[in-house]
Amino acid sequence: HTELDSCRLDPRAWITAQAASSSWFTYGYNMALKYAIHRYHKTEDAEKAIKFLQESMDRHFKNEVRSTQIQEWLDRYIDWCEQTGVMVSDSKFSIKLNLGVWLELKGEVHRLDVLERGYRAILLGEYPRDWSAQIRMPLLQRAVANRYGRPADSISIGVQRFDGSGLDVRKFSQGQIQSAETEFKELSSRLQRVARNYPNLMDM
Repeated sequence: HTELDSCRLDPRAWITAQAASSSWFTYGYNMALKYAIHRYHKTEDAEKAIKFLQESMDRHFKNEVRSTQIQEWLDRYIDWCEQTGVMVSDSKFSIKLNLGVWLELKGEVHRLDVLERGYRAILLGEYPRDWSAQIRMPLLQRAVANRYGRPADSISIGVQRFDGSGLDVRKFSQGQIQSAETEFKELSSRLQRVARNYPNLMDM
């Protein structure tokens, strides 16, 4: 889902890039932080999460300034969680949305919060001010609802920085979700036509 909007802007270029991709997994600073945050929510033990991140920094990375920044972000994120008392029911979980077309929406959501009424699915990182205009956001609302067997109107979608700041949340209407699904299906048809030139993609 992180690539959906770039794909939407230039489907042909996106397909060409997919055909040439070797799909290597990159374990970077932000990825290490995501794993540490996941460990914090899974164990509810801040010290274990901090230790895990410290060991990851020592083992994999050499940029001390960047490593220190990541560790500070984790400290601030944990402080935010403890100060707000956020109730987290799941973290770092996969989603998949199949709308009966060639293209399938897949990816990861970083946190699912339990609210007084419904749930809040959160993506961590840096996002533009108009993040809610991205076509993937209403689709993610549907995907999260499907994963947990809940009505789509019980789920809200939000973004938040790694340090716990900048929480911004939106709930999409049924009409907005349906509109995004229609556009997704149309995009799938366009991509499928281009992908016929790359037999390896047609077998995906």
